[in-house]
Amino acid sequence: MRNVICVCPTFGRAMSHLHLLEEAVGCFAEQDYEGPKKLVIINDAPGQTLVCSVPNVEIINVPFRFKNLGDKYNHAIATTNFGPQSSGDDVILPWEDDDLALPHRIRQAVEKLEEAGGYDYWNPQRSFFLDHRGLHTDHTHGVCHNASAFTRHGWQKVGGYPQTTGDQDAKMDRLLKQRTRYNPITLPNDPTTWSYVYRWGVSPNHLSSVHPHQSYWDRLATMNYFRGEVQIQPKKPSAFRW
Repeated sequence: MRNVICVCPTFGRAMSHLHLLEEAVGCFAEQDYEGPKKLVIINDAPGQTLVCSVPNVEIINVPFRFKNLGDKYNHAIATTNFGPQSSGDDVILPWEDDDLALPHRIRQAVEKLEEAGGYDYWNPQRSFFLDHRGLHTDHTHGVCHNASAFTRHGWQKVGGYPQTTGDQDAKMDRLLKQRTRYNPITLPNDPTTWSYVYRWGVSPNHLSSVHPHQSYWDRLATMNYFRGEVQIQPKKPSAFRW
């Protein structure tokens, strides 16, 4: 079975919003994929050390701020592997620290990449949308890269994530579709097949809701966040009640 690396970037998550990251960990812990998998949480909040004892969850705490989000993703992917068992076939999934994944997300992504002799990229183009009004199935997604999956070979072929913040997902999506073997079959308009929940407005640090992205990324580095050791415990999202 394929090795899977889920990359979860985070920074200075306020204690009042720590449950969002813990729900992302809880989603990973409930994945039904039976192959080797890791959730890699990469934290670049100097002075803050995240700790988690959940099996297959690894944390990279770095003492400096990455220059942009693309650089942060690339560092996590480049430094994480399964030893001698790693290869270009390793599957990589973005795993946002304030979104949710249903238990079949990893399994579904691996299956989609293995169709028709093998692909390097798959984007479902459909997901749930959760905001203060509730859960929606009629939201139109532009990019949906956060719900996608790609191989290490695909990541290498496009030169990694573009060195930018905010639109790194759209640019990466375009590069993977243009330069790698891309599975164009998206998920049907049937919510029972969907595996991702995009949450909006749940955190003041949501990069998708502010402009310009790089300017806000730089301002985040000056914010007042908790310093010291922070224990991460998996939580089951209340949104799974459906």
